[in-house]
Amino acid sequence: MKFLNQINNSENEYDFSHLLYYGDYACTNFLNTYGRESRILKTADYPSEWKEEFGISDCRLFFHKLIADGYLEPTSIESRLAEDSLEKIQKIAEEADLSASGTKEEILQRLELNTTRDQLAKYLPGAEIYSLSVKGKAYLADNQDLITLYQKKDRYHVSYNEYAALKSRDAQADFYAVLWQVMNERFQRNAEDTEYAAVQKEYLNMYALFLDQDKKSDALNALLNYIFMDLNVFADTFAFIEQFRRSSLSVPEYLADAAVPVFQVRPDIIDDILQLKDSYDPKIARNISENNVSYYVNTEAFLAILDQVFAKALSIAELEEQINAKIPKALDYILRNQPAETSQAE
Repeated sequence: MKFLNQINNSENEYDFSHLLYYGDYACTNFLNTYGRESRILKTADYPSEWKEEFGISDCRLFFHKLIADGYLEPTSIESRLAEDSLEKIQKIAEEADLSASGTKEEILQRLELNTTRDQLAKYLPGAEIYSLSVKGKAYLADNQDLITLYQKKDRYHVSYNEYAALKSRDAQADFYAVLWQVMNERFQRNAEDTEYAAVQKEYLNMYALFLDQDKKSDALNALLNYIFMDLNVFADTFAFIEQFRRSSLSVPEYLADAAVPVFQVRPDIIDDILQLKDSYDPKIARNISENNVSYYVNTEAFLAILDQVFAKALSIAELEEQINAKIPKALDYILRNQPAETSQAE
């Protein structure tokens, strides 16, 4: 699967030699959008997303390429004239030396079978209209994964290049299996690089992926990992500690000068967790806490917060106030207890 295609077709009236686009991803989604009775638009009338997301350098020329490749074909005469009145259809038939008797549908079929487009050109309104050919329909059917990838791009946050790179290793791999592999590899890479904000966001991508497969327990576990990191303001706190290690300040000096991390609840995450109440297992929540670093919320506090969530008794304002009140004192303790080789003189 190529990431970027360049096409050279000297036999066609259009020069495709400099046409750029992101392979099957661009073809599939363009056909899915414009493959149902569409006219070729002016280049400026196509949304900029076709270039930004799909790399199509010239949408008008790309449309012509899809026609030349046999994925699009002119819409039938019958369809083009279907909105005309019976009287007009009868007149067209008479002028074409055909019988004008029968229903509108019968006359249209007669015109379709016994006339050419050139003969009826003067009766066809506006510019030519194109639809998917048999080849185009088969192509779309074979590439439904690329349509879903685009439709869910803001949900899974997996790019075409990421998907295609892993799909190329195993063409038979299931769509969701490939997405999971992309997310898992990103997760491992970001964890190794201590990019914990990216790690936390990946849990949300995993949540969406599991939920769409109706894997509710796995979806909830991803959310619980996310909320545990959130309750401990993990990414910001880790960065705060690392910045202290690189500074030459004492703990009091650093705390007086630096902006401490702030905890803020995302209500939508709380709602999503509540929706998965039936899949909740306290043992798994405990395991999540005990196998991760707790800066401000320990295991028992984490379980108590979840109990409040599922009992619909959680006060977000009170939770934010409680955790933010703990942060300065906890950071003072954490910074004073840094390993000797990295802590600063006080």
